[in-house]
Amino acid sequence: AKCNDGETVVSRSCLDDSTVDISTSSCDSSTCGFQMISAEIDCLSNETCVAGICVNNNLTNFVWELNPGFNFVSLPLNTINLVGMDFNVTNATSEPQFIMFGYDSLDSKWLVGYSDLIETIGDFETSRGYIYYSPWNMSLVYEGELNDSYTVPLVADKWNLVGMPFNDSIDNIYGAGTYTVYQWDGFDYMDVSGATLGTGKSYWVYPGVPDLAPPSFSFWGWLTGLFS
Repeated sequence: AKCNDGETVVSRSCLDDSTVDISTSSCDSSTCGFQMISAEIDCLSNETCVAGICVNNNLTNFVWELNPGFNFVSLPLNTINLVGMDFNVTNATSEPQFIMFGYDSLDSKWLVGYSDLIETIGDFETSRGYIYYSPWNMSLVYEGELNDSYTVPLVADKWNLVGMPFNDSIDNIYGAGTYTVYQWDGFDYMDVSGATLGTGKSYWVYPGVPDLAPPSFSFWGWLTGLFS
């Protein structure tokens, strides 16, 4: 396949529980194709290979498998540490643009974290919901201390972007009551109010029955298109 000078394709995988395989394909302009080089890395004695990354056995790890576009995510961890990432495609001539969004339900406003240009989102909070914009398919591997007992307080009569501390239905997590829960499927919202919700994901939750749909991020879709 034709390629451009400076382009690389990097892939990471686990050969076994303790060995990482890193395959790097670089553009060879003389053949108009990619030439691949593979390397193996051994994890330390207290580490295990997860999604092509060596992680600490004494900590809990979570893997975000991100799709291009907006991904609704969360982490039930304290002292969160990003230990590795795997881009399916890395272009040496440009840096990937990743944007994290949070939502302040009390003041009904978006919070944004983007490179060094915008930073209103603050520190990553356990079990709070976030929306992560990625330009590519990619994996992010986090590790930290498991905290599956904390839940983000819900603001009454507002949409709340929350994460799940464990797999369960919303009323088992927040107590008996009426809740409206929406999940983003990559194209539109689905009502999952009575379903089991997944750890590592985030959802729009409204205590009661809302009059309006969840906050729109169509503006952010336009904005991120400028960086794609």
